Amino acid sequence: MKYLQGELPEGAKWAIEDESGELLELCLLDKEADLKREMSLDMSTKDGKRFTVNLKTREATDYNVASALALELPPHWEPMTGQHFKKVELDPKSPEYQEVANNFHKTTSYTIHKIERVQNVYLWHAFSICRYRILSKNGEADLGEKFLYHGTSAKSCKTIERDRFDRSYAGRHATAFGKGVYFAVNANFSAVHYSLADELGLKRLYVARVITGRYTVGNSTMKAPPPRGTDPTDCFDSLVNCQVQPTIFVIFHDDQAYPEYLITFMPVLFVYKYQPTSSS
Repeated sequence: MKYLQGELPEGAKWAIEDESGELLELCLLDKEADLKREMSLDMSTKDGKRFTVNLKTREATDYNVASALALELPPHWEPMTGQHFKKVELDPKSPEYQEVANNFHKTTSYTIHKIERVQNVYLWHAFSICRYRILSKNGEADLGEKFLYHGTSAKSCKTIERDRFDRSYAGRHATAFGKGVYFAVNANFSAVHYSLADELGLKRLYVARVITGRYTVGNSTMKAPPPRGTDPTDCFDSLVNCQVQPTIFVIFHDDQAYPEYLITFMPVLFVYKYQPTSSS
């Protein structure tokens, strides 16, 4: 359901459009909430139905669904014990590390410095709700949940891990298939083209969990996926570089991807033994 501002019922500050197209006034449950700082808030209609509203995307989720999704943290996470954010460096001997490293090395020969798991309760909550929305719309067959790669710089990591992949930065690095956030199927593509080395020569990329949904080929002028048919509100969920076996995905909803792992790596250093030639 959509959270709206503009053309609202008389006297209302917020409203939601139900399935019949009727606008229902929403009331903020926490009157002291800071609208400029909060990412999502709980609101209710006059008949008492509650919604969790994402203020950035202007979308509302039934409160009961949102609450249930919020409680379902990944079972492989370390306990959060009241924390909202944690980074966990993986043991190189663990199966989890080996799986991430093996997938990375399928297309690269870089030396891994470390792999960290990103545990952000707020981002996971937002991602789970977005996943539920696309699943409800498309069904399981067209959910398109994938692990993809996103190269970045050291200075961008904090923003991504604590606030999500932000499409407002679209255009700084790539726009060939749309003005969104780019993800690659192959680690090497992200590592070579978009992972910027720091002063020590270390590079970084994320293994992201991405909901690609239904997709179509994009172009550089697109600021959002186009409609799938005659209904202008029923749009594709992502854009790609080619329709058959795409290698690049572009998303336009900030909650559509979760930064699962951060891989810090460096180029392979080759050491050559100098063999002097004997003089005759």
